[in-house]
Amino acid sequence: MRLLHTSDWHLGRCFGAHSLLHDQQRMINQIVSVARDAAIDLVVIAGDVFDRAIPPTEAVVLLREALRALRATGAQVALIAGNHDGAERIAAYDGLLQPGLHLAGGFRHAGRIIDLDFADGPLHVVLVPFLDPLMAPEGEPAEGDPAAREPDSEADGEEDGEVVVGRRRRPSHASVLSHRLAAARAQVAGRRSVVVAHAFVAGAAVSDSERELSVGGVDHVPVDVFDGFTYVALGHLHRPQCISRPCVRYSGTPLAYSFSETEPKSVTVVDLQAGCEPAIEVVPLGMCRGVATIEGTLQQLLDGSEFAEDETRWVRARVTDNGALLEPMARLRERFPFAVELNRTAVGGGAAATAGQISGRRRTPLEAACDFWSASAGEAASPEIVHMLQAALTAVRVDG
Repeated sequence: MRLLHTSDWHLGRCFGAHSLLHDQQRMINQIVSVARDAAIDLVVIAGDVFDRAIPPTEAVVLLREALRALRATGAQVALIAGNHDGAERIAAYDGLLQPGLHLAGGFRHAGRIIDLDFADGPLHVVLVPFLDPLMAPEGEPAEGDPAAREPDSEADGEEDGEVVVGRRRRPSHASVLSHRLAAARAQVAGRRSVVVAHAFVAGAAVSDSERELSVGGVDHVPVDVFDGFTYVALGHLHRPQCISRPCVRYSGTPLAYSFSETEPKSVTVVDLQAGCEPAIEVVPLGMCRGVATIEGTLQQLLDGSEFAEDETRWVRARVTDNGALLEPMARLRERFPFAVELNRTAVGGGAAATAGQISGRRRTPLEAACDFWSASAGEAASPEIVHMLQAALTAVRVDG
């Protein structure tokens, strides 16, 4: 059988002020084409299908049509909730949808095994959506112990992957995931199996657009919790990558959602022949809009031929002019319609230092305002500018 692994669609997301719904529709169309052309038997979507817990109507409709289109290729679909999704909103449709659609969210059915039959034999799919340990049901065991234990100290902290609060132990992200996988592992031992999970696995490379999983005090899980399964389809991290071994893999996002995501976007196709090691193929999604960070004076950016390929990309501009500029973003967008960020990086040091540099002592509001002016304009604030800033600060305090 053949499996298509994707994740982190983030339907409803914007890039800067630009809606991505049109790009996401094109992305889905291409994933559907890959599923059809590659004769995929099972599509797994490993969480963060939406960008927020209460998605916009357009995103909900987009997912509905995507599931219909994927099922029309003949593939079954397994989808789990991620940390961006509303777990109960995903889980609410479990059991109500047409055959061949399998959804899981929250703790209620986490770790359940779906037994599927294909032409070359059975496949056991373990669905483990993102499990927020702060929402763990009463009695959820901590790692390595079937019952809660009393710690030796009153102090808060972490012990053996558990979060200690006062004299109570709470499950951690690692412990709740390990517990659900241990139960599933015992049932599928020695058989062809796939885990679909949403987690931050230790040792993986991150991007700027991911939301941290600092929940319950522990934000990552060790890779060995996935031992014993044929293939592990992971979601959460936006960079496609294998962890420790090829069969534990993040597919990455099918669209770029930050300027750190410069690698080509793709989905993962896995050939899971019974009795054989998984054969993994990375299928690029060439239609995805890329990202670019460009740097120079404003005029160099507007005129330079070396930036021609960036005209269709999401652009972050670092402008090195010293002195004030008239509507620089509006002028940039005349050439780069998808420019979403502009930073001033003045040259020459001293008054031209970047806005991110601050002194070690606590500054007065006027000093902070003058430093910001210097970093933005590339020159020290004149007495007239200092007077204007002081007047503005005084007006704010009076109004407050």
